[in-house]
Amino acid sequence: MQTKRRLILQSAINTITQYGYRRTSMDDIAKEAGISRPAIYLHFKNKQAVALAALDLVNEQAFTTARNASDEFDDPALKLHAYITAYMVYYYRLIFAGPHADELMQMKKQFGTDKPEQARKQFVTEINQLLDLKPDAETGHILAAAAEGIKMAAPDESTLKSRLSILIEKFTH
Repeated sequence: MQTKRRLILQSAINTITQYGYRRTSMDDIAKEAGISRPAIYLHFKNKQAVALAALDLVNEQAFTTARNASDEFDDPALKLHAYITAYMVYYYRLIFAGPHADELMQMKKQFGTDKPEQARKQFVTEINQLLDLKPDAETGHILAAAAEGIKMAAPDESTLKSRLSILIEKFTH
């Protein structure tokens, strides 16, 4: 990804999670990126285009974080635990740790479900790969849905991690 484009997208992620989508302006994104507002328009048509592209970067970062966490382990159960936990904690910190969680969750409805569905499919595939199963095996779907539900209901990060540990332990032992 181009350096300036990536800078704009990371700045959009930072400002949207800080102020919420509605309150974030192109000026906020430009200021965070250290560039002019017109410079953003060289890469993106409008704020919605920036936000949609930022969702791609968020997904890329979530998967990179999860893969890096799992790469630290040789044991399949520990790899799976590290992968799922890192992935869910990444999103939890990004969305739920800030004051605009409800609005950020509504963005899925506003912008459509294509990007979240793509990420979910990839998450299932990668879980199944860690378990040496076929890419679309039901086990991956079950684990992904359960982990997502745990993330949505967790009152804090510590509880999220604890509940994910219990879930993964049940599937690996």
